[in-house]
Amino acid sequence: GAVSNSVAQLYPIYAQTVAPAQPASFSANFNAAVLAGAMVGLWPAGMISDRIDRRMVIAGTGIIGALCALGLGLLAGHVPQFAILALGFGYGVGALSYYAVAVAHAADRADASQATPMMAGILILWGVGSIAGPAVAGLVMTPLGGEGLFFFAAGALALLAALMFTRIVNTVPVDLEDKEPFNATQATSLALSDLDPRGEDTSEQFDLFLAWMASQETDE
Repeated sequence: GAVSNSVAQLYPIYAQTVAPAQPASFSANFNAAVLAGAMVGLWPAGMISDRIDRRMVIAGTGIIGALCALGLGLLAGHVPQFAILALGFGYGVGALSYYAVAVAHAADRADASQATPMMAGILILWGVGSIAGPAVAGLVMTPLGGEGLFFFAAGALALLAALMFTRIVNTVPVDLEDKEPFNATQATSLALSDLDPRGEDTSEQFDLFLAWMASQETDE
């Protein structure tokens, strides 16, 4: 929350450092690059985390995000804009893809009855970070300029990776059989139908993903 919301709120200031003549145009392109990276990174991050310790995936994405953020801080104004956009894409791949993996990891360790309070706790922590993060990032940016935003992000993501490696050493991993498989859930409001928080194997509503899964089973 601290990293994501800081960048989301303050990256236009960074854009003025990279493209002082066209900050609005570059801001739009940079935002698109970061979000494109997030879209690309989510699927492989989730797929890999189903096969290995999710904490390793969180640490790995944190390292990718930290390295790209460090590059964004060090190279602002010194390399062509397309290089900054490429780093922004890499930052999105790393920094914006681990939240879903972290939620899945928490779900693996929680009982079914704890799903709702577990999600509520994660969202509260995310909100606290989203409030505090921009304030801290602003303090870092005051002496360093726009580049300070990504120096802050790099430090926070490196800390995340270090904490994950510490947990890997100090706590046992979740057994593979305890990991919950992916299930598509109904889009209908909870007021209209009962919905298992961990998803259902079947859905009364037409769902493209479920239809594709059914066709695969038929082919087999």
